[in-house]
Amino acid sequence: MYFTVNTLIKIEGKPYRPCVCYKVESSAMELTLERLCREGKAQKHEQFVFFCNGKPVEQKAEKFEPVEKPVKKAKAKKVAPKDFAKEVKEVVTPVEYETKEDTEDF
Repeated sequence: MYFTVNTLIKIEGKPYRPCVCYKVESSAMELTLERLCREGKAQKHEQFVFFCNGKPVEQKAEKFEPVEKPVKKAKAKKVAPKDFAKEVKEVVTPVEYETKEDTEDF
């Protein structure tokens, strides 16, 4: 159970402000709240109440519609051409080139 007060008031030593919804914490507070409601200084609420510019705002039932995310298409992997693999095998590094020349002279 929840309640709001119409004026600034202290209940059990704790200050309560208008336009703020509070939860009933104890059975002793319920008795005090009953008295304040009869005097017109407080109001009971079954659900938590939100306020905007000092007035209670009614909660509308929200329609929950799941949002479907677009499916990402897998990107095609870039594949090197078949000729590229042959060219890579035929490339000679400078170290190999020097050793080939040295061995050809003998």
